[in-house]
Amino acid sequence: MGLTKNQKIAIVLGVLVLAALAAGMLYALSRVGEDEIVDSTTSSDKVDQVYYWPLTHEEAPDGEVIKRRPISMKIDNHPDARPQTGLPSADIVYETEVEGGLTRFHVLFQSDLPTAAGPMRSARLSDTWVVSQWDSYLLYSGAADDVLAILKSSGIEMIEEQVNDPRVWERVNWRIAPHNLYIHVNAVPDVIAEYGVNLNSWPIRTLDFEEEAVTEAPNIAKINVPFGTSSCSWEWDEATYMFKRFQDGAAHTDLVSGEQVMAHNVVILWTNYSDFHSGGLASLFKDGVRIDGTWSTAPGQPPTLIDATGQPITFKEGKTWFEVVPLDTPVDVVAL
Repeated sequence: MGLTKNQKIAIVLGVLVLAALAAGMLYALSRVGEDEIVDSTTSSDKVDQVYYWPLTHEEAPDGEVIKRRPISMKIDNHPDARPQTGLPSADIVYETEVEGGLTRFHVLFQSDLPTAAGPMRSARLSDTWVVSQWDSYLLYSGAADDVLAILKSSGIEMIEEQVNDPRVWERVNWRIAPHNLYIHVNAVPDVIAEYGVNLNSWPIRTLDFEEEAVTEAPNIAKINVPFGTSSCSWEWDEATYMFKRFQDGAAHTDLVSGEQVMAHNVVILWTNYSDFHSGGLASLFKDGVRIDGTWSTAPGQPPTLIDATGQPITFKEGKTWFEVVPLDTPVDVVAL
């Protein structure tokens, strides 16, 4: 017995409906799969992958910027150079004594490249010591012949004022020479690339940062560091949990922002100025407490601190200032 016309139509319609449903289900399943892949990848990127700036161990935006080579420069600390510009942006600063009992700052920028920093001055032997630790790129304004010879023989990559590229160097007319040379640090990576230097590839070097915060209550009020004819001090600030810097008794501030210079870590390195690689005694101040030990370093190795038991002394994440003083320097520490 054959199918009626209406039965045939019903069968065809049924097949078409089933085909449409099947196609719809396949499309829906395919879309679910795509959404899961996107969500999974996005979630993994946001939650699982965290990058840190090598010089401060503070969180960085991605894994490429942390490979950016640090920029080194020598900032003047003569009374006519104060207040300076750009020090609050520095990740790490080394203060060393120069002629006349004054000091200068070897400043390393990586996580924050300011539009201006300075005044910049000439290089010293201590700069070969710092640059070799970090493989940073050195900007300087002249140097004595013997210092320049050592810098060049050390294989240090550097550029001096004689290049006179106005995109990087600027001598201002509102300060007297030689305390009037400023660097546009934020322009350095792109400009230096034109001179054949790549600042976007760097073998990462870092300090030994703590895994657990200090649990001891703050007990240090002030650190007095004498340098020849000048002196600096650091005062504990409970509100920020940082040390505030004072220069010759006055708050040490930034010329542009008015911000006071501060640090999470203040480190005293006692050393023989005729051999900066010799190591010596050290004191690290962080979270309002003091930890004593010894320090050592070598080319390719930032300072390592060890306590009396042979255990590493670790740094707090954030900004670090190294006060590099002669062996016989009496540092006065005032308790809370």
